[in-house]
Amino acid sequence: MRGVALLILGLGLSACGESSSSAGGGGAGAPGGGGAPSGGASGSGGNAGSAGSVDSGLGGAADSGTNIAFPELALAVSGSGFVTRAGAPFVPNQAISCCGGGYGWPLVDTAWIDFVRGYGVNWLHVRLGPWRTVPGAEDEWALVGGAYAEQGGLAVLEQFNPAFWAKLEELVSYAGTQGMRVEIDVVDGWGLKHALSDDYGPKWPYHPWSAWNNSGGVDHVTAAGTLEIPAGSVYDAWVRKVAEHTCKYGNVTLEDGNEISLKQGYVPAFSQSIGNIYWDECKKRGFLLDGVPFRPLLGTQSESADTLSAPQIAYGEFHKDSAIAPSLCQGKPCGVNEYNPDPPLAPLALASEVCAARQAGTWFSYWRHGQSAAQMAETLSLIQSGCP
Repeated sequence: MRGVALLILGLGLSACGESSSSAGGGGAGAPGGGGAPSGGASGSGGNAGSAGSVDSGLGGAADSGTNIAFPELALAVSGSGFVTRAGAPFVPNQAISCCGGGYGWPLVDTAWIDFVRGYGVNWLHVRLGPWRTVPGAEDEWALVGGAYAEQGGLAVLEQFNPAFWAKLEELVSYAGTQGMRVEIDVVDGWGLKHALSDDYGPKWPYHPWSAWNNSGGVDHVTAAGTLEIPAGSVYDAWVRKVAEHTCKYGNVTLEDGNEISLKQGYVPAFSQSIGNIYWDECKKRGFLLDGVPFRPLLGTQSESADTLSAPQIAYGEFHKDSAIAPSLCQGKPCGVNEYNPDPPLAPLALASEVCAARQAGTWFSYWRHGQSAAQMAETLSLIQSGCP
């Protein structure tokens, strides 16, 4: 096994509900079980953005204090690559269902999981937003609703929607039963940048943190990404809510936020504090792996060298149309997880980028980006067939 600098995954279990004091719901296969929680969103105290390194070590071979679903799927970092909990190299083969309608985007659905599993995909990607499901937003999710409860046509930021979080757990759990990891985009930067500019407006209905979209009439978009997350803020409550419903799964990894650095005023401290708050919530809730708090790996899509070099960050992801060199990676695992050429990459061209990335020691995820069903199948088949 390369190197000994293993970045921990770790986990813990404690009752987590829709508010900081209520009991939490567990999806299928979730340890702790329980029904869907209800209540308000509030963060617990402490310095949300206090500096801290990611612990080293995955713990001992025996599960002395493991209360996580799919602990065998936990990942760690060794040198510039990933390893499994057993110490075997893990080669990312990620498939992302965006865009073109269907397949559960911005999350996934079981149809996508079943489809890509047949091609050997081992890593999925979901974007929690937050987003709304009214017309003009992510309306394919209208039956479930978004992360926040809605009242009178407005998001209620003090109350979460139990159905959304239960569905998220159901999907993460189902992926785990299929041996697949799920990358959780915690605070999506794409929604924030467009909510700030309102270039899809006027008064784009998408983002619940826009003043015109929430019942408090408060603008939480402008400051998002520009600061170390304050304790008790709407951002703190959001990250803790994400942790509540995902930290119980060993097949979870984290991404700070897609295109987070494209949000005006972005600072690396925002990404660092996402990790600190998330792991703090895991610890408070008692999620344990081998007797130590579970700390799923946190990656960054900021494309910022300062962010990527921070101790909280385990890996990096980039928007590029071609494979990247390890020189961009600050000595950590990194790869490409989005590209949007128009017309979309042909199957052979995309598969060639996957192979170029693997040869370089990085990765190039499958991003649907408008491919037809036939192109998807051909591309994934070529990737599965391996590289010269």
